Amino acid sequence: MSIKSKYLLTFLVVLVIIVPACLLGRDVIAPAVYQSKVDRLNLDTSPGSIGSPAEEGIPVVSTLAEMEANPRFVLRNLESELWGANPGGTIGGVYYFKVTLEDGTVLAARYNTEAMDRAYSYEGAVRTDYDHVTKIYPIGTLRPWPQAAQGEAEGADWLTYRAGWLDAEGDFGVELPDLQAIRRGWTVGLGIGALVFSIALCMVVEAKLERKAGRS
Repeated sequence: MSIKSKYLLTFLVVLVIIVPACLLGRDVIAPAVYQSKVDRLNLDTSPGSIGSPAEEGIPVVSTLAEMEANPRFVLRNLESELWGANPGGTIGGVYYFKVTLEDGTVLAARYNTEAMDRAYSYEGAVRTDYDHVTKIYPIGTLRPWPQAAQGEAEGADWLTYRAGWLDAEGDFGVELPDLQAIRRGWTVGLGIGALVFSIALCMVVEAKLERKAGRS
């Protein structure tokens, strides 16, 4: 077999085997693996779930007593917009925002930022309060601290409510699998596998062609 023929054979093998293998890994297998991983997380991000945008029928609250009286609620809270006015803290290795309620209660919270809404104070068409904003939180609930974080929460001097925390994030805060990393892994993996197979196939075809040429 001539050098030119070998190059042509190699090119055809790459074109016919390696390229489709890479595309199969990237566009078919990787998305299926990603969706399988997401399904196993069993996330609830449906309308009305914890962390989803406020909707009618969900009680609107502004005090701790109202929050404790409802399993699910929407917190409507006037807060300062000044930089650094509401620093939070880390408890159990997780960062929580600091929320000061109208009744003076200070609690830890996590919330879905994309579902947060704001209502500014206006007089006619002119905004009158530039330092504060009424925040309408996503649908939330009070949750007890994980046992491992309970002691640290009780010692947090920036809180007055230490029995639990406000979860207005729900499954919206769960870190999803890295689709791009999965794509890269399957693309490279199948590409390497196809390359090894292609080299072996080329060697077999070349040997057969040489034997055939020798008998001629």
